[in-house]
Amino acid sequence: MATWADEYITLLEDCERRSHKLSDWELQFVDSMQRQITDGKRPTAKQIEALDQSRVALEERLANAKAALIDQFTRMESALGALKSQSSMLAAQLGSMSLLSTGSSDD
Repeated sequence: MATWADEYITLLEDCERRSHKLSDWELQFVDSMQRQITDGKRPTAKQIEALDQSRVALEERLANAKAALIDQFTRMESALGALKSQSSMLAAQLGSMSLLSTGSSDD
């Protein structure tokens, strides 16, 4: 059966996996919380609120990064479609030029 600390430890471990996205303050806070919980001390209401705010801020930054990547991918797909269209047009023009030069050499 899970203890009260298991949920907090899971949340803190999740924060550590994303440590490259955390500020220095957030990293220090996560370390402090982990030591406190490992020692069997329950977090205070203020610490829980700060941890929740950090989680919300991290989720917001991740959502913004995801949206930016989706936008970038969409623009890349549009550019690729335009390049394919342009490639087809140029291939058709080269093909017709080839036919014209072949036809004129037959005369």
